[in-house]
Amino acid sequence: MRDVLLVLNAKRKRAYTSVMSLLNIMADKGLAIRDPKGRAFLYSAKRPREKTLGKIVGNLLGRAFEGSASLLVTQVLDQSKPSPEELDLIRKAIEEYESGRPKQ
Repeated sequence: MRDVLLVLNAKRKRAYTSVMSLLNIMADKGLAIRDPKGRAFLYSAKRPREKTLGKIVGNLLGRAFEGSASLLVTQVLDQSKPSPEELDLIRKAIEEYESGRPKQ
């Protein structure tokens, strides 16, 4: 719980009780796992990050970009202003996708 609070507070200050309430709601809905550790709880994600991101991007692609990967990529590039190093990584990812090699 405290680790989550530290990460969230790096961008904007949040109350301990607010974060605790949100984590409890997520656990109650089956989105997070809550394990008792003494008098405290240890929270962890129910699904791997890749699966969650895949679902979010798939939803966004369908709803906001009408299924167009090129429109989504163009918007991401416009918004993120990637560095030359990031552009090289993007090119490499496209090459790997085209060749059918697994992601690293």
